[in-house]
Amino acid sequence: MTARRAFRLSRREFLAGTAAALGLWSCSPAAPSQPSPQASPAAEQPRYGGELVFAVDAEPPSLDAHRETTFGLLHPFAPFYSTLLKFDPNNYPNVVGDLAESWSVSPDGLVYEFKLRDGVKFHDGTPLTSRDVVATYNKIIFPPQGVVSARKALYEPVESIEAPDSRTVRFKLKRPSASMLTAGFASPWNW
Repeated sequence: MTARRAFRLSRREFLAGTAAALGLWSCSPAAPSQPSPQASPAAEQPRYGGELVFAVDAEPPSLDAHRETTFGLLHPFAPFYSTLLKFDPNNYPNVVGDLAESWSVSPDGLVYEFKLRDGVKFHDGTPLTSRDVVATYNKIIFPPQGVVSARKALYEPVESIEAPDSRTVRFKLKRPSASMLTAGFASPWNW
């Protein structure tokens, strides 16, 4: 013998279920809209100047990124600076070129050579050269006496930095370092 129970909902149960279903439906993503056949307006020209206002949860002790270790400095400033390499946003932890258009590592792991992209300029229009990159890394790795470098220890394996031509930077290491590309040259702190 099978028992059959009639399915019955009270008005309150029906209204509660309907409200829940409508709530879930309203949270679902909308179907992509079809592009209009009209021509899209021309892109606006960039406007130079003005102010960028944002919130940072900490006041950095100084604005020297080579000395400071606080995210209060990294978060507001790192997006405005380039590094030799950066992490691939689509395939972390792989790296892609930022200032470097190509790079190579010697078979013994002691020489890292970077070829800089052509046409990179500073904010004032001055072209970036390999000498500029060498000066930056010298401040990080071999700071003058009395100058603090919070990331000096990270580059301890580096023995020397050279600029054989205006677009090539060469790092010579004392010993191989497996983390040099990722923890070293792709670090957002290298500016």
